[in-house]
Amino acid sequence: MRDSGTRIRATEFRDAAGVPSLCLDGAGDYDLALTFDCGQCFRFEPAGGGRFEGVAFGRVLTCSSPAPGRLILHGCTKKEYEAVWRSFLALDRDWSAIYADAAGRSPVFAEAIGRAGGIRILRQEPFETLITFVLSQCNNIPRIRALVTALAAAYGEPVRSRDGRTFYSFPSSARLAAAPEEELRALKLGYRAEFVREAAKAAEAGLLLRVAEEKDTGRALGMLTEIRGVGEKVASCALLFGFGRLDAFPRDVWIRRAMERLFPGVKDPAVFGPYAGVCQQLLFFRERYGRDRPLS
Repeated sequence: MRDSGTRIRATEFRDAAGVPSLCLDGAGDYDLALTFDCGQCFRFEPAGGGRFEGVAFGRVLTCSSPAPGRLILHGCTKKEYEAVWRSFLALDRDWSAIYADAAGRSPVFAEAIGRAGGIRILRQEPFETLITFVLSQCNNIPRIRALVTALAAAYGEPVRSRDGRTFYSFPSSARLAAAPEEELRALKLGYRAEFVREAAKAAEAGLLLRVAEEKDTGRALGMLTEIRGVGEKVASCALLFGFGRLDAFPRDVWIRRAMERLFPGVKDPAVFGPYAGVCQQLLFFRERYGRDRPLS
């Protein structure tokens, strides 16, 4: 679901250092901290002063939320926002309608929305998302971030921030498909090195383009799991966080535990509707940030 974007008012200004920036009003209860720390994205981190900073689509973004309903994209023009960040930050979706649908599915989600309704599902680059979740297998978030950073530094392209610092874009599928496995293992990818190369080769062969064109999420899931080393959880994460399939429902240890306790007997997440993936994020929040009380 997308809205017209008219509720977001974008105003260009120059910050104290004279850097072009963008003020976005009408962003609702968008919570940058929860969004960047809910396990969907591994390239954005706190940068001090309430700011978050990272790299996506070969660009550096620094953002903050100085007041409710307001986002500041530091060093960003309106043209760049419309071309890249509006979609990436999912500011083109009607989140009020999405959360209303989720709340109506169960009091479990209604309660979680009261505490975490500011989480947004980012729309990341599909290949990057697939690889980062290949790296996520049997790993914790700090280590995943470290592996992704090492991979970008070794095979990505340098990207300069407006204040002159050097970051690195995520590597292309061509670079990773050609990377010797021993080099990838030297970056401490371990057994995942082989799977990274397999996923990159599949992308080079056009698989991700075919997945993007496939309208049925179940069939798209099956296409991704044909890649060696990509199981249903990794494929579901790629579909939800990279391809924008909000009905994809990744199941990790956190989610399996929550489902067994809160929704015993529910095997098909389709009961959660077209935004099952949003419901998944709410369950993840409940498991990670606080024990939940029994709800009927």
